[in-house]
Amino acid sequence: MGLMAGESSDVGEAESLHRFTRAWTHAGRKGTSVAVEEEVRGTASASDLPGPQCWKLQGREEWGKPYSALVALPSSLLCDRSKTDLESGPVHGSPDVPSIGVGERCRWKDGDVLQLRVSACPQATPCPLPHSPIPSIPAAGCLVQDLLKQLGESRRLTRAALHLLLVPHLRELSLRACPSLVSNAIAQLVATRCNNLCSLDLHGCSRVSAAALTDLLEGLPLLTGLDLAETQADIRVLSAVGSCCRRLRQLDISGCRRVTPEALLHLAYDPTAHVPCCPALRVLLASGIEPQGRAPDLVGALAFLLLALPSLEVLASSCVMEALCLIHTQCFQDPRATAPPGFPSLKELAQHRQGGQTGGRDAWLTLPLKRVDEVEEPFLTTLCAVCPEAEEVTVALNDGPSACWDSLAWGRLSCLVLHCTGPRGRGLAETVPLVRSLGPRLRSLTLHGFTYDDELSLSALLDSCPSLHTFSTHLCTPAEPPWTPDGDAELHDWAPNLVHHSFPQLQHFSLALSSTQGPLPGQHMAVLRAILAAVLSCTQCLETLQLLCLPFSLDGLFQAVLQAPGPVLCHLQELSLAESQVSSSTVRLLLTSDGPLRTLNLVGCRDIHRRDYDQFIRTVQEQQLQLDITWQ
Repeated sequence: MGLMAGESSDVGEAESLHRFTRAWTHAGRKGTSVAVEEEVRGTASASDLPGPQCWKLQGREEWGKPYSALVALPSSLLCDRSKTDLESGPVHGSPDVPSIGVGERCRWKDGDVLQLRVSACPQATPCPLPHSPIPSIPAAGCLVQDLLKQLGESRRLTRAALHLLLVPHLRELSLRACPSLVSNAIAQLVATRCNNLCSLDLHGCSRVSAAALTDLLEGLPLLTGLDLAETQADIRVLSAVGSCCRRLRQLDISGCRRVTPEALLHLAYDPTAHVPCCPALRVLLASGIEPQGRAPDLVGALAFLLLALPSLEVLASSCVMEALCLIHTQCFQDPRATAPPGFPSLKELAQHRQGGQTGGRDAWLTLPLKRVDEVEEPFLTTLCAVCPEAEEVTVALNDGPSACWDSLAWGRLSCLVLHCTGPRGRGLAETVPLVRSLGPRLRSLTLHGFTYDDELSLSALLDSCPSLHTFSTHLCTPAEPPWTPDGDAELHDWAPNLVHHSFPQLQHFSLALSSTQGPLPGQHMAVLRAILAAVLSCTQCLETLQLLCLPFSLDGLFQAVLQAPGPVLCHLQELSLAESQVSSSTVRLLLTSDGPLRTLNLVGCRDIHRRDYDQFIRTVQEQQLQLDITWQ
């Protein structure tokens, strides 16, 4: 995108003094436009200008809300307002845009980039803009970041435009949408211009060398968030992070193949200065890092990080549980506990950590981890002992008998993920006592790979979690279903006795059913429909609903729910009915509801045909709905 393309040089000196150019893009959402670049023409300095200048561009008539943008001229000045004349100029050979006057309305297509030449009128009398607040410098940085994302995702961002968008007032910068444009030169430019960054995302920017990354990070001491996933980060880069980014709170190095276990140690300790590093680091994502040497080296390195980083709450890696077991047993004579020269040993770190806890060195060693993934069921006791403050846990269940969850000290657990890893799986009914022991503390529950053997197990499960915010489950049909009556029972015959309370906080609900084991018995269908009707009728905050691959018609379900008294599905924004049975009449009923529905997924719905889909699209256009429908 050439921001200065089409600028006329045939202008008078007086007019040139106050002329600058700006480029705009429409981001595709209601009421959003972004100022990209401005340039004062001529040789005048800011003090020569008659006063702060700005202009207001009004947007689409049918939206009823104006686009507005106030940008400093130059960056050291904030703008009030003065009358201006706006003239159009082409961008890369696009047709000229009609002249636009201040306060006039204009139209353009989504994604069009306009270049406007602005001539200030020195005689104009400034007047206030009561409905257009003056943006601060951080707000301008957010606008630039939004533009980077939009142009990057649409593949229209060029290296020249990227140069122009790297402005000094940026506080957050994400380049993951354009990794092919990010080179060593761009990294050097970021280090030169944007040294006030608090957040930097270089996810997938693999063209930047480790040396360039090191130079860049050494000049960004204010970073609190850093994403280096799938880059050339190595021991030099992590050393720079540890020694220079003292305020860092979040770091992602997932998929960095050059990161070794020894390199991880430099995040927590500087062997040259003999001082700890990254004292504020709370989240470290290191999944996908495969040790180049022995696997135990990675276990020891993770144990070092867990003991040396006092604020660490999340450590994502496949070997975290082994590191926790090593710390719990305190077998520091283990070869895995040997630290390289210049680093403190795990025993020294453990003693220092115990000395700082209540109870002194005789106290049980605990860690502040709040999220732990991929915990096998036999190690749950160890997890509860070492991480009593855990709030989010993912547990892998095999085909063996369930552990005694009642004896586990789940003081703060609010998010639980259970998935079956064995070939036979487990029945959903087995999870009821496990979940019941957690009671109303659970805010998020995810269950994958369980068998829907007992038709009442799902209702018992939901009854145990009245405070759920998110519920997601992927169930399998029973392998040998017993004989049951026909599943066409009315919803009201079942619903009153299945769910005994409402879900005032439930915002996300997902249910998927796999029929690989065989068809779902008829009685299971009737009970499941009644459970869904009861849940959807007694929750008022639902925003996301997914009902996937259900082997019965959902028409009666939605008709009963939408016709129920009171506000129902009034906050629903995303609805997915993929591979389920739903008719066009039910979809039309959903389109006429008052909820703020934004996405509707009908992929694989056999009862929806091309003529139905075309009619849905016409309805959306006629009613001017902000709705995206996916089908086939």
